[in-house]
Amino acid sequence: LQFEKSPSPAGRSPQRGRVGEGVSDIIDEPKFHFFHRLPHAHQALNLWKKLGMSTKKNRAATKITFALTASLLGACGSVPDTYHSLRPEISITPTRQGTPTALRYTELPPYYDSEYLVWYDEHGRITRDKSQHWTYPFSDNLRDVLRQAIAAETGNSRLYTYPLAENNRPEELIDLQIRELIADPPHQRFLISAQWQTSKAGSDAAPTNHEYQQQLPLAKTDPDSLVAATAQAVKQLASAIARSLSR
Repeated sequence: LQFEKSPSPAGRSPQRGRVGEGVSDIIDEPKFHFFHRLPHAHQALNLWKKLGMSTKKNRAATKITFALTASLLGACGSVPDTYHSLRPEISITPTRQGTPTALRYTELPPYYDSEYLVWYDEHGRITRDKSQHWTYPFSDNLRDVLRQAIAAETGNSRLYTYPLAENNRPEELIDLQIRELIADPPHQRFLISAQWQTSKAGSDAAPTNHEYQQQLPLAKTDPDSLVAATAQAVKQLASAIARSLSR
């Protein structure tokens, strides 16, 4: 890092620090070779000027302190990250030992790879808020919520997800592909589109295919409302899957 001195007034030599000397009110203007890329670097420099601080004292300490000042200003102005998760709405614990069933594969749209809260803008483009996160990994959270919701809908206590525990032997399998699970605020709707296949474990018979598409009303577009709409869409998908299963 390099600093260049500002011209001294009236041709005088620049002030030099001496032991016991007070802080100089003249500050060298850093000609940024690195600091110009720091967020809030210029605000940090202005703050130093107002406080009467100088870059002529201990240059090594100055570089470190200046970088910390710029970083702290950036931190003060940043938006704190918020983490969301889906939670199943279950009032009754299933106790019936129905057909052992397992949710084997679950595919999500690519826009969930980032784990950010996403929605469509007015041009149909994916928009994301980097301060709003799904609990990582979202796919595991979704699978667990689906399992509990399907179990609650069917009353079947023997609903599992892969990977299976050693003593679980499912007889019916579910493979799920979710094509859309996203808010569309310009049209005040939440979109969900999915298909899944049910099959018998160990059978050579072709699996049975199922489809589900729905548009839910979306009155508000704040992050909490988008999360609530996602949870409602997942609940309705779980109900549709439950209706397709053997009892």
